[in-house]
Amino acid sequence: MAKIKFLQLSLLTALLFSSTQIRAAQIAIYNDGGIGVWPEGLAALEQFLKWKGISFQEVDAAFINQNRLSRQFDAICFPGGYAYYYKLAINDSGIAHIRELVSNGGGYFGICAGAYFACDSIIWEEDGLLDYPLDLFDGLAIGAIDSIAAWDNYTMTRVNLNANNPINQFEPDHQWLLYYGGPYSVSYTHLTLPTN
Repeated sequence: MAKIKFLQLSLLTALLFSSTQIRAAQIAIYNDGGIGVWPEGLAALEQFLKWKGISFQEVDAAFINQNRLSRQFDAICFPGGYAYYYKLAINDSGIAHIRELVSNGGGYFGICAGAYFACDSIIWEEDGLLDYPLDLFDGLAIGAIDSIAAWDNYTMTRVNLNANNPINQFEPDHQWLLYYGGPYSVSYTHLTLPTN
């Protein structure tokens, strides 16, 4: 799995550096009060955004379901936690509001569970194929990545960044990140299914 593409890391880097070069971004951060969102991860994310000088506002499912996000935010972030609860809480209107934000040029940043939530379907451990409604990524989120850390273990892991991509122009050639069950993503156009 040496060539795992961390879509969520690329989106974070693009969001942080492109938005801060233009203006301070207003980011909606999903918080369900600890039902699905991992509180420690949320706290770390918010401290990071404060350190970078990026403004944010916590929003819950009711807010997302009832408000057109593109009128108020440059991006939305779904932090790590448990994507199944995101799926239960965000209704069809909320899904439409997130899609509208993205289709109007806004960003979506998914950390771990947030990356699972963005995909068309997920494969989680022995649960098999599970359909998810947001469909921002036309493919599968597959996890956990046992070659890094089998669920429910965690570890720090090195992620190499593509120095030729302009979104990485201010970054070193790699980062060390906490891995705790996040997915790798495979586009349906690049998916090879086993044949019998």
